[in-house]
Amino acid sequence: MLKVRHFVVIKLFILICVSCLAYANTKSDSTDVKIIVKNNDGDVLENMVITVHGNNLSSIPPEERPTVKQINKQFEPHIKVIPVDAEVTFPNLDSVQHHVYSFSKAKTFELALYDSDSKSNVVFDTAGVVEMGCNVHDWMLGYVYVTDAPIYGKTNSNGVVNIALPVGEYSIKVWHPRLKSSDIDKIHTLKSSGNKQTFTLRLEEEMLPDELADEDDLEFDDY
Repeated sequence: MLKVRHFVVIKLFILICVSCLAYANTKSDSTDVKIIVKNNDGDVLENMVITVHGNNLSSIPPEERPTVKQINKQFEPHIKVIPVDAEVTFPNLDSVQHHVYSFSKAKTFELALYDSDSKSNVVFDTAGVVEMGCNVHDWMLGYVYVTDAPIYGKTNSNGVVNIALPVGEYSIKVWHPRLKSSDIDKIHTLKSSGNKQTFTLRLEEEMLPDELADEDDLEFDDY
C-alpha cells in the first residue's frame, strides 16, 4: 500500500513538472507586441476591436463574467468583445426601465422591460457583430463583437492593445462600427520576431461620421 502511494506521489510530481515546463516554454516563446491603431490622418483610435489569427495560437483566458451595463441611459461599454459561447450579463443600473433587443444575424434576442437593479443573461453562440438598441430609449446603441479568434482585444485611449505572441506570422483584423468595409475586410500581416516590438496598423479610409454609422449600419431602425 505504501509503495502504491509513493508511486502516485511520484507520478503527480512528474505531471506537475511537465506542466510547469510546458508553461515556461510557452511564456519564453512568446513575444510582447504592442499594436497601435491609427486613422488615415495618423491619430490614435480608441475602442478598435483587434483579432489575431494564426497557427498554433492558444486562446487567451476568457473574462469570467462579461457584462454590458445600462447606466445613464447608455450601454457601458459601448463595444464589448467576447469569445463565441460567452454568456453576457445585462444589468440595469438606471432608475428607469430598459427594453434591450437585437435583430442581428449573429444573435437575435429581446430582454423585455426590466427594472432598476434587475439583470438578464444572454449566451452568444455565433461569431459576428451584434448591434443592440433599447426600445424605450431610441438613442441607446451598443455592440457585442463575438469572435472565434484565439486572441483578441480592444484599443485603449492611447490606441493600444498589448498582446503576447509566439514567434511567427499572423493575420490581424480590425473592426469598429464606423469603419468602412475596405478597412474591415483588410488583413494585416504581423511577423512576431521574438523580441518586444510595436506594430502600427493604419486605416486606409476616413471613418464614417457618427450619424452615418447610425443610419447605415443599424439593423433595427424600424423597430
